[in-house]
Amino acid sequence: MRPAPRPKQRAVSPVVQLICAGFIALAGLFFGIGLGISGNNNNSNNVNNNNAASELQPVTTVYIQTTDDNNDSSSDNDDGSTSNNDTTPTLSTDAIAADTSDAADTIAIDLSTLDLSSPDLSSLDISSLIGDNSTTADSPDTVTIAPVITTQEPVIAVAQKVLPSVVAIETSYGSGTGIIWDAVEGYILTNHHVLQVGGTSSVNSDLVDGPVTVSLNDRTELSANVIGGSASHDVAVIQVDPSEAALIAADFAPDSSVQIGQLAVAMGDPFGLFGSVTAGVVSGLRTRSNPTSDITVKLIQTDAAINLGNSGGPLTNADGQVIGMNSWIMTDGLSQGNLGVGFAVRSDTVQLVANRVVSGESVASGYLGVVSRDILVEDGVVLSCVLPDSPADAAGLENGDIILAVNGLTVTDIGDLSATIKLFRPGDEVELLIERNGQTFLGTAFLTTLPPADTELPEECREP
Repeated sequence: MRPAPRPKQRAVSPVVQLICAGFIALAGLFFGIGLGISGNNNNSNNVNNNNAASELQPVTTVYIQTTDDNNDSSSDNDDGSTSNNDTTPTLSTDAIAADTSDAADTIAIDLSTLDLSSPDLSSLDISSLIGDNSTTADSPDTVTIAPVITTQEPVIAVAQKVLPSVVAIETSYGSGTGIIWDAVEGYILTNHHVLQVGGTSSVNSDLVDGPVTVSLNDRTELSANVIGGSASHDVAVIQVDPSEAALIAADFAPDSSVQIGQLAVAMGDPFGLFGSVTAGVVSGLRTRSNPTSDITVKLIQTDAAINLGNSGGPLTNADGQVIGMNSWIMTDGLSQGNLGVGFAVRSDTVQLVANRVVSGESVASGYLGVVSRDILVEDGVVLSCVLPDSPADAAGLENGDIILAVNGLTVTDIGDLSATIKLFRPGDEVELLIERNGQTFLGTAFLTTLPPADTELPEECREP
């Protein structure tokens, strides 16, 4: 179909009539859009059935027939009334690259810049596309749509955003990965076990006091000082001189944003292969004991490959925000390699501990003093035993009570309750939402210091 002749000076008002045909083929690798709009000089809107669109074939060009000067965009109805045809949705001109050369006489729209779901590409307000140029002799009569889909794969975009915030860390005992957290102050986060005396497998929870070397993504090497950390939560902070290099801090996302099944991208320095990127999904949201301290920690489970050297590196979402710090992997006892079950300390825990470290505050974990046998209830944690002389006992809790929330944070099982309490410190006051005999009430507990790990439970609280 050819564009109709036009005068050199006139206001273009399109007569819009279209047949839209589109299909998705070749496993979604190609998207074709076909539109045909035809106008004639008797103000009727008959569709030309000989065009490609009416044959339901994929086409890549939309031809827009403009009207003469004395034509308008209304049509006569059988009852003598008129209807306005110029009511179609508009397409944002931000996505349009105009080609007004005399030879092409077209406007090209690259679909890779468009959101194909909105607006409806089967309805285009052509006057919004050609704009003021429609009043000139050189204005285009056709709109050419090039369905070139060049959407970047999400993991590529994540890697490009996050890798500048990932560093390799070396001590005299071993190596790991870190995340630039505060570019202004030069703070970098990593796992506590990366900086432990004796290396990652050591039971010694003391941090190294010797030299720590940090390698940035551009291979710049910096010397770092150890600020401190929490062995219980496996989080530590080191600091470099921010004046020695251009640091880029990572973005962090809150725990509440994480959902099972979402994209998860892990980055780090496995086996010395710096800048490695692997991808998977969030396989689960867990609470498990830290293998080096037996303290329950809130974790993200992922099948993104995590190996030796990934410790301390970021686990990110599709927006390149850190949702966790890669920390441990589950093995079968025969291999230390990845089996598709890795764990990352959640971002809220990582930042909470880091803030306490850099502020010089205590990183000790609080203690409530309750036991639960994981009796299943719809909401909360059933207490099997309240330890004598514990903070829970002083708060008036009783065996059989159900703890529903701690400081407004709902708890679902004993692991969740334990991990939540461990985020508070000795001396902290916590508000407990309790259910007892079908009635709910609030109780207040003042947490104390964790007893030694080898402390035995009283006989009445031991498993039968």
